[in-house]
Amino acid sequence: MKSNGNSKKLLRHFNGKGGIFSILFHNHILASEYKNWWSQIKNLIDEFRSKPYVSMSGVDILNWRKQIDDLKIIVKENKLIIKAEKQLSDYPITVEYKSQKYRFFAEEIDNEKTVY
Repeated sequence: MKSNGNSKKLLRHFNGKGGIFSILFHNHILASEYKNWWSQIKNLIDEFRSKPYVSMSGVDILNWRKQIDDLKIIVKENKLIIKAEKQLSDYPITVEYKSQKYRFFAEEIDNEKTVY
């Protein structure tokens, strides 16, 4: 694993898609014989953290995902209406409609939000 152009491609990909990128490793990698791996993972994490991307814990990811699953999206009279029953996450949500991306926070929805 090298923190090179591939990591920049990953950042652009996930930023463009509004997805989640997760770095998962097993704790045995912290052993001294894996110091090169740990150094590369640390460099990758540092590179990601230096960008304006969101960093979430596992619980944050779960609540963010639940928030997305809870949304009701309706198209009515050429308008995209998003309804949220409750706020579960403080992290941004991206909805794509007709090749246009709309990014918002659940707290911006007062029961209903028209974005198009």
